[in-house]
Amino acid sequence: MKQSTLLNFFGRPNGVTTTARKHFDALHERSFEEARPVSPAQDSDAPHSSRAEIEEVEPEPEGDVVFRVGAAKPTTVGDEGRASGSGDEAAEGSRSQSSESDEEAEDEVAAMPAKSDYERQRAERMQRNREALLRLVGSKSCAAMVGAGRSGPPRAKKKPKRPPKQKTEPVRRSRRKAALPALGPGTPSDDDGDVLAPSVVLEEETLDFAPTAVADYDCTADATTSGVSALRSHDSGVDEAFSKLRVVSPESTATCMRRVYSIDFDESCARKDRDGTLVVAGEKGLASILAVLSTGGTLPLLDCKLSRSWIASVEFVGRGAERLLSASNDGEVNLWNLCLSAWDPKVGANVPSNLFSHRAHDKGIFSMCHRENKVLTGSKDCTVGLSLMAESSIRTVAYYDEIHSGVVKSVAFGAGEGEFASAGNDRDIRLCDLRADPNKGSGVIEGAHHSAINGLQYSPDGTLLLSSSFDPILRVHDLRNPAAPLLELQGHLAGRAKSIQGPVFAAGGRRVVATGERTGLLTIYDCTGSGALVSHGSMDFNPSKLCSVDGGGLTFMAAAGQGELSLLKPSM
Repeated sequence: MKQSTLLNFFGRPNGVTTTARKHFDALHERSFEEARPVSPAQDSDAPHSSRAEIEEVEPEPEGDVVFRVGAAKPTTVGDEGRASGSGDEAAEGSRSQSSESDEEAEDEVAAMPAKSDYERQRAERMQRNREALLRLVGSKSCAAMVGAGRSGPPRAKKKPKRPPKQKTEPVRRSRRKAALPALGPGTPSDDDGDVLAPSVVLEEETLDFAPTAVADYDCTADATTSGVSALRSHDSGVDEAFSKLRVVSPESTATCMRRVYSIDFDESCARKDRDGTLVVAGEKGLASILAVLSTGGTLPLLDCKLSRSWIASVEFVGRGAERLLSASNDGEVNLWNLCLSAWDPKVGANVPSNLFSHRAHDKGIFSMCHRENKVLTGSKDCTVGLSLMAESSIRTVAYYDEIHSGVVKSVAFGAGEGEFASAGNDRDIRLCDLRADPNKGSGVIEGAHHSAINGLQYSPDGTLLLSSSFDPILRVHDLRNPAAPLLELQGHLAGRAKSIQGPVFAAGGRRVVATGERTGLLTIYDCTGSGALVSHGSMDFNPSKLCSVDGGGLTFMAAAGQGELSLLKPSM
């Protein structure tokens, strides 16, 4: 017999119908037809077996089975009106008065007539079968269902509800309800004896204000800056102490990438109608080559793809802006001939002629700087590489692998021969000399920022070093006394930045211009004194990279980001 069948029967409530009782008796006879009915005396001498203990319950010769409320065993009702008929009346009366007290139920049971021998034997067999069933099941939960008449597994307890969070009251800035100080003996009082509280002076709390998108001025096109030789310097006083930046051309130039990581300018190819050539590179290995016109506008020359990964840095090599050096996230340094290009169907873009390719690092390159035939690279492998470039080749001659403990994100050559600086995720600035031991830095500025340093730039005279990080503070270091920063410039960011920003020196190192993340602001600082914030200028887009051109009679700035580029002129 299936376990579920027995459990369903014994788990039924006391009000089960007669038909269910007959079906169980028939099923019981088929399952144990070989079992021999035994008397209580014989049962005690029978061998102990789990299946032998379940005995056959003989069906009644006549009548139906009725369960009594408050009675221990069922009785039968016959046509002759035997004594069991009174039990039927008692059961019906008990079901109709289920809310009566226990005393009335006991009186009703006591008034019932004595059981016959057949009823007594049948009740004993049912009790033995119940005990044998519990031994077969062997589960407390099933035993509880059999005894209590409950079907199904026990219900799981509900998890207690979490207590509601306590609401904290906002910090109160007003001190009108602040408690007065305790009054001690000797406190002055008035004529009526009332104590006079001393006058308490409450200081107002100071608020930390951050820059917003509301700027001091709008960097829109100015009629006085457009025209012939718009980028040429005419007033040295304005160039040395400018307070604003004005867009030269009313229309910005579109670039082939939205994220810009590097900008470089070459004025060696200047001619009558052009002041030089500008390159912008960034995401997806894309680069845009543009001619800077004398009128202040730009002319697109070539949109090309230099790598399958993003471009970390690009710089023109030689004169004429014909060759371009690039470093990318795949660890390669390439030299390109911009005068020749072809359409590559594999990458779906124009590709310049490659003069040579060199894998300088095993991991990606974050920064590159070159001077004459020397090339510095900072990489994700925590090293600074020094490579020498020839006419048609490049080779790495030294690795500085012990000066940094994290990713190197910025490298820059200094004013002196062989001097360079490097910084990265370890937040230290290393000042090195190529003529010394490659792994012994000539100086270190420890803990220059509170987060990873991602930008370094020397001033034109080489005495100052500008560093930028993800924190909202720019620091200017005097290399003659690098123990502490000379200036701390604040106000271009409202909080910690999420992307790399590129501040630059301008006006010969007397000004610093910084971008603001997602604000469209250009912030100008004064570096001749205390590092005061000069002004905020609003752009039509969010620039992320700047390039300052100050030499050869040209004074302007290029700002790029979000697929746009604009040229700006200093003004008062």
